[in-house]
Amino acid sequence: MDSIAIIAEYNPFHKGHKKMIDILRKTYGTHTIIIVLMSGSFVQRGEPALFDKWKRAAWAVSCGADCVFELPCAFVLNGAEAFAAGGIRLAAQLGCTAISCGMEHGSASDITALAEAALSLDVKPYLAAGRLQGTSYGTALTQALTDALPQKSSLLQYPNTLLALEYVKAIKRYAKNLQFLPVKRTGTHNAQDLTTYASASLLRQAVITARSETDYMQYIPEKNRKSFQKILANQAYCNYFRYQDLILYESRRRSPEELGLLPAFQDGIENRWKNIMGQSVTWQSGIEQLKTRRYPFSRLCRMGAYTVLGITKNSMLQWQKQGPQYARLLALSSQGRQFIHETKKNATLPIVNKITQSADMLTSCGRTMLALDILASDIQQYCFTNPALRFSHTDYHYSPAVLPVL
Repeated sequence: MDSIAIIAEYNPFHKGHKKMIDILRKTYGTHTIIIVLMSGSFVQRGEPALFDKWKRAAWAVSCGADCVFELPCAFVLNGAEAFAAGGIRLAAQLGCTAISCGMEHGSASDITALAEAALSLDVKPYLAAGRLQGTSYGTALTQALTDALPQKSSLLQYPNTLLALEYVKAIKRYAKNLQFLPVKRTGTHNAQDLTTYASASLLRQAVITARSETDYMQYIPEKNRKSFQKILANQAYCNYFRYQDLILYESRRRSPEELGLLPAFQDGIENRWKNIMGQSVTWQSGIEQLKTRRYPFSRLCRMGAYTVLGITKNSMLQWQKQGPQYARLLALSSQGRQFIHETKKNATLPIVNKITQSADMLTSCGRTMLALDILASDIQQYCFTNPALRFSHTDYHYSPAVLPVL
């Protein structure tokens, strides 16, 4: 059974996401299973998703996906390389035959050439040369690739193409039989104007700033609009000021030594972090002062998540070494049910339908990984706009949704 995996956030699911699924259906046939590996309660940029994972998964299945699994928070809250590796390893363990993603420019052969070069290049000289400027590994790699393959260097300025590069690198490391199937992307990931396909970031901003629904509802697939409107009416979405206050609280509560145990806290930044967050009245003003070339906003935001979730360097290293330990099912179609039935026979990791039934299925590493997912959901729910929805342990009360039902 052919199955194509998509690594996504769907925060929220919009017409551009539906278009990609439609293209895959048209190109590879209705019999092909489309599997989504979706960020759960937190997303890769280091904050809670605006909407809960159950509804986002249901939106995806109602618009053509067959199964949605949660990509564990242990891999989501990482830089592009570790994020991609977690998704690719999970896709391979589920028996997927291909991985697809949207790209602004370039072909599969372009990305493959860049990935092969990236895996063979020595980046250390570029890091050493840029040490005083605080050059990150990603910047150093881009510079090395530009020198090695100048004819393809223009592709390295596009964020989705860079993420595709990490997917192919991970394929070559962990899943050599996985095909790479890029889809031409329309628009940019952070577009600031409403065009044919609005970006997810713009749609989130529209919700947060309470813009008129007539400004953005047209970019939500018609099948999902009633559900989307109900969420807005119930204010069942994250209030980021609440979450940011949690970061300030944890930053003040933890000592510099405790901060130093968290991932990405290096070279004494824990002392600057402690001092600046102790004097900042908002999280945003704090990271403005902390930001450097070595510590861009994306990295600082993930560091903020580490303080709230209490993730340690040792745990993160163990998770990355061990890889995904389970596949948490969030939603599926009737065709997806058939895939699950077949996958359970050959899958190299347990498929979790209900948390209460998972204890005996998981390794010790898997249990700590799942505990982080549960905590992430509790934190997200605590930050919801509607006070009546700020309860915990939601993961224990949901079973995978079988669609189409919204």
